[in-house]
Amino acid sequence: MGPENDVHTPAPSSASTVNGSGHKGSVSQPVNVAPQPPARSRPEESQSVRPTTEGLPIWMQRTFLVIFVVLCIEVGIVLIAVPWRPVWSNNALLSDYPQLRTFMRLGFVRGVVTGIGLLDIWIGIWEAVHYSERKSVSV
Repeated sequence: MGPENDVHTPAPSSASTVNGSGHKGSVSQPVNVAPQPPARSRPEESQSVRPTTEGLPIWMQRTFLVIFVVLCIEVGIVLIAVPWRPVWSNNALLSDYPQLRTFMRLGFVRGVVTGIGLLDIWIGIWEAVHYSERKSVSV
């Protein structure tokens, strides 16, 4: 496809069009302009990735909070206790992988998993303490 058929390239200039003495050789070609995206109606702060319970009835917000806090505390307790039990390294999942079993028995690995459990409990308690009810939509 040559420049005479390409819509995006400007028309070739000649000596008469450069010095402005005439319109010889200049053909007006339509220029395709990409449409502009529509202006955003909401500010950037309101577009969050985190799921929100805003707009839900109060009872549903409270139920969600209770379930979330209980789940965090239960998972945290499991992550604190299980790494120090024999089931952590003596199980059927690790029987075929002796190097992984040795790695899982390291105190460092057990400590990291316990720390994640403590962090999980902390998140659950923090969410419960900092709970605030949001506007609800009447159903």
